[in-house]
Amino acid sequence: MGRGSFTIGSIAGVRIGLHPSWLVIAFLITYSLAVGDLPDRFRGWEPILYWVVAAGVALLFFASVLAHELSHALVARRYGIEVKDITLFIFGGAASLEGDARTPGQEALIAFAGPLSSLVIGAVLIGIGLVWPQEQVLALIGWLAVINLSLGVFNLLPGFPMDGGRILRALIWKVRGDPEVATRNAAAVGRLVGYLLIGVGEPAREYGPDELVATPEEAAELLAAQLEPGDTVLVKGSRSAGLEAVAETLRELVDG
Repeated sequence: MGRGSFTIGSIAGVRIGLHPSWLVIAFLITYSLAVGDLPDRFRGWEPILYWVVAAGVALLFFASVLAHELSHALVARRYGIEVKDITLFIFGGAASLEGDARTPGQEALIAFAGPLSSLVIGAVLIGIGLVWPQEQVLALIGWLAVINLSLGVFNLLPGFPMDGGRILRALIWKVRGDPEVATRNAAAVGRLVGYLLIGVGEPAREYGPDELVATPEEAAELLAAQLEPGDTVLVKGSRSAGLEAVAETLRELVDG
């Protein structure tokens, strides 16, 4: 379990932990929707309804990330890889695994399970919204559909060690026949994606409230706080990279 996290239960034998930093994003989602987006889009509700729907979005956002991570964990377990626990924190989720995929096919399927679950959940929510046009339900479902579809698409970016980067690693591993070479190649592509994401994030930091936008250094520190030496980890649905490899990638991104 990540340092500073506390256990809130278990699912299918996997311990579920919550880091206090997750409460920050839960509050920001609830507050921004209750006082901003929902009143702007849906006028005339009772004030308490804005807060109820906003809190529902925040809680089900938690459930969405958990479903994403559990999908990875259950597929990993299907291939004999034990899952120690899953911790949810401000940037998403991290699952500690006790081993690596043994073949490129296993690697690809474990990596793809999370985004697939998010995309399916998003599509199902859109379908529910089409047949259940009640306004509050539409507001709740609409936001959750966007969250899940975004989570699925974002994690398919080829940014190792994200899911898309793990799928890329599996493809290179299959073609080259060497998992170490595949890791190095996928990490190189991941660094380029990381630079692009930092480039996108810097304008957000410049024009947004400083206290709400993390620097790369702050993100690296918080991510490292979730990991323990020797862990194999999933981060926001990313797969089996040791702590040292993740830390090295973060240092390279931060130091340029």
